[in-house]
Amino acid sequence: MKPSSILLFLVIMIGTLVLISCTDKSNPSTPDTNSNGDLRPLAVGNYWVYRESDNNAQITQYDSIVITTTVTIQGASYFQEETFIHAPDSVHWWHSPFKHYLTVRDDGYYQFDSSNMMPKKFLPSQPSAGYHEVIIDTTGGQFLTDTIDCRSISDNSTVPAGTFTNCTHIRNGYSSGSVYDTWYKPGVGEVRFLYSLPSAPQYNYSKALLRYRVN
Repeated sequence: MKPSSILLFLVIMIGTLVLISCTDKSNPSTPDTNSNGDLRPLAVGNYWVYRESDNNAQITQYDSIVITTTVTIQGASYFQEETFIHAPDSVHWWHSPFKHYLTVRDDGYYQFDSSNMMPKKFLPSQPSAGYHEVIIDTTGGQFLTDTIDCRSISDNSTVPAGTFTNCTHIRNGYSSGSVYDTWYKPGVGEVRFLYSLPSAPQYNYSKALLRYRVN
């Protein structure tokens, strides 16, 4: 790891520990919410820590997702997300080399897709139950169709960080056959996540929110 990467890692992890000890929100009875009500709060300094489990409900790792900075891509501003991974049997955090670049527009949230060099919508701004949208990708002569469905806006979700009421349940379906079910609490972000691949269920996994900090 380069010295600059080590320094960034230490700064983020020390900051995360301070925030967890002082201001993180993980009270199971009264989880706080951000008054702005964003389904995916985007601000530098926001972080979420998740427990990941495999198809047999065995804990496989812990993920700490941190918004570290903003960057400009193709003239547009994006929030940069970085992930730190901690295995249950390890005392070290591993800095994932993969970064995500997110932005929000009037109609929803987008992630910059480096494979086709364009932003791709994954979440509507204020969906209602029954919302359905088809995203068509024709980059490089291919024809792929992804779907976004709002299954509910009133689900309750109990995770280690607490019980969150009135969560929005979004299902993203992809041409590969994989399905992502995500429960968003307005003002908090993702509180629960399920990945499923019907053709290979052994690769299914889930994530549950442990603690978070949103500005």
